[in-house]
Amino acid sequence: MNLRVDRLLEANEPLKGVSAALSDLVEESPHIAHLKDAQTKKMICANLNFVEKLGLEQNEDIMGLTVNDFCTREDIWGAKKFSAAFSEWKKAQPALYEKYDQQVIHTKRCLSDQTTFFTNEGLILTQHMLKKPVLNEDNNKVIAIYTYNYETTFQRSLSDLFELYQKYYQEEDAIQNLLKHLDIDSYFTDLPTRHEMQVLFAMHQDICPEQTQTENIFTRELALRDKVTAGYWHEMLTRLRAVPVHGASE
Repeated sequence: MNLRVDRLLEANEPLKGVSAALSDLVEESPHIAHLKDAQTKKMICANLNFVEKLGLEQNEDIMGLTVNDFCTREDIWGAKKFSAAFSEWKKAQPALYEKYDQQVIHTKRCLSDQTTFFTNEGLILTQHMLKKPVLNEDNNKVIAIYTYNYETTFQRSLSDLFELYQKYYQEEDAIQNLLKHLDIDSYFTDLPTRHEMQVLFAMHQDICPEQTQTENIFTRELALRDKVTAGYWHEMLTRLRAVPVHGASE
């Protein structure tokens, strides 16, 4: 348990009785998780999974921040080359999460939704978000909000994921970041084209092209091979095919 977080929870009288349980629940979550004060909307604690995806170094760096703080800090997303669609996404986040939080506070019930998140490195995550109210001892007031985000990114097909990257990036940056997301970017000496990426996706799923497409596929595969560091083609394919994409577009 983080002792500083524990002391903060203990100092918050309504949360004092459940401080240890809440702190452990957040910190031990395998996915993004955090706890915020229901009144101020400031972060009380978060797990390292969330902290690291924001490009911060330790749990203490996130304490006291709001969603608006995340969206206005240049060290989180300021240096990335995004499209106008990303600017709209970032601009909408404070109001969207205020809406989520207010619904939890007023209904005193859990809320779930599908959300999109960007890491500090510029990778795109799709998530199933669950928000739970933390009630006071009399169960008549929400004093904190626990948020848990289960990542669903790789429940999408690679083609669908590529479309998502193209929405928020210029084409070359979309390709570079998707290769990075798939952990195969280091194998390429030159970026594949958009059409070559589709061949790569077919290889991931071991899809056999129709006879009429065979010549184009073969030509593009040869071009792909020329863009991979010599001797690492099969290693790259092995790593690619290990990516657990289910192909279910949301």
